Amino acid sequence: MSSARWTDALRSLASLAVIGVITAFQDLTRVANSLTVALTYLLVVLAVAAGWGLVPATCAAIAATLCLNYFSIPPIGTLTVADTQNWVALVVFLVVGIVASRLSERVRQQARQAEESRLETEQRYALSRMILMRGGDPPQVAREAAAQIAQVFNVGGVQLYDYIGDQIFQAGPDEVAVSRDKLKEVAATRAASRIDEPGIAVVPLSLGGKAIGSIALVAAELSDAALQAIANLVSTALESARNQELARRAEMARQSEEFKSTLLDALAHQLKTPLTGIKAAVTGLLSEPGSTAQENRELLAVINEESERLRRLVDESIHMARIEAGKLRLDLQPCAVRLLIERALDRLRPELGPRVVQVEEVHDPPAVRADLELVGMVLGHLLDNAAKYSPEGSAITIRAERQGEQVRFSVEDAGPGIPEEEQDRIFERYYRSRHTRDAAPGLGMGLAIARDIVIAHGGKMWFESVPGQGSRFYFTLPAARGSQQP
Repeated sequence: MSSARWTDALRSLASLAVIGVITAFQDLTRVANSLTVALTYLLVVLAVAAGWGLVPATCAAIAATLCLNYFSIPPIGTLTVADTQNWVALVVFLVVGIVASRLSERVRQQARQAEESRLETEQRYALSRMILMRGGDPPQVAREAAAQIAQVFNVGGVQLYDYIGDQIFQAGPDEVAVSRDKLKEVAATRAASRIDEPGIAVVPLSLGGKAIGSIALVAAELSDAALQAIANLVSTALESARNQELARRAEMARQSEEFKSTLLDALAHQLKTPLTGIKAAVTGLLSEPGSTAQENRELLAVINEESERLRRLVDESIHMARIEAGKLRLDLQPCAVRLLIERALDRLRPELGPRVVQVEEVHDPPAVRADLELVGMVLGHLLDNAAKYSPEGSAITIRAERQGEQVRFSVEDAGPGIPEEEQDRIFERYYRSRHTRDAAPGLGMGLAIARDIVIAHGGKMWFESVPGQGSRFYFTLPAARGSQQP
């Protein structure tokens, strides 16, 4: 016997006991007439119907009718009814008791259904917030959706099948023993099914006629409407995550193609300068065989200088491509701060020309753990920008000082500064200030690449700028282990 039937049986016995107590009290005291007794019985039947339901109330109505006939309607002590009016009264009493029980049961069912509907609505809302407000790729969304369904609806177990990815995700304390073939069949046919004995419901996930997957729940008490709402919500979340993933891939492909195109255009433009210098120097050597040794050395120096610039451009382009592709590899080793700065200055000497660069090392900063070549690129980009956008004859200041377990570098110029409305975008790829984009060539990639390199080292980059008073760019690098404290 099920628990519900046991409950009805116990409540029916309790109802009969109450009728019996009232009957015994009336039979012993004789303080009320038959009408009062009938109304008392009816009140008990209505109370039982309101509190316990139809079955106990029906039992109470029948028992009350028999007791009323036996103890209160002449002839007393028998079930025989001599007067026809008393027959009518008994029948009316029984009908009123049963009808009242039915009406009360219907009200109780409607109230119970309304409460269940309210609870399911709240659960759906909670589930929608938990699932739709969380992003991620389709497997992550499917995994979190299964876990949230088990938590919000308090079901024993959830098994979510992703038809497109052919993956199964489990959640909940109980294992849902539904085969992959069954889940795939429900997803493909989009026909829900129930496995009655373990109380498992298998519902298809689809959106716009497209098969998304299926979901199996140990949820015998959930209504079909609730199951369909769960399926619709999970289908929407999975399809949205899949569309976002496709959009991200398309955007990455577009940016990659844009980067390649921009990089090739920039290389073609920037390589012209050193190649033109090399070509002119070689032409001079070949066309003037009687040149003096001093003139030849000057031309060879030009070739050497422009060749070095050409090599540097190619190396930086390779590193930029690796950073863009997410394939940056760091060769970390202890590097002296002075060595990093001097190498950057040597590489930028042609661009800096006669400009004065002041180097300040505060309190003898320790060595840093860094990739010598890549950090040289960072300093090179900052020095190159300072040289491009500050007046000739103005000084550029490089400062290095220790801050805890890191070394902070800064490059300061006396240029026009960065307008406030553009400061939030200064590290964006391909972004160039509209106030200075015509003043100097460039891609708008230097600061973005420099920041990526610094972040890869475990540091950070930022800047301070006052329009009309210059800019100061900062970045930090971790101090090498074992470096002596200042």
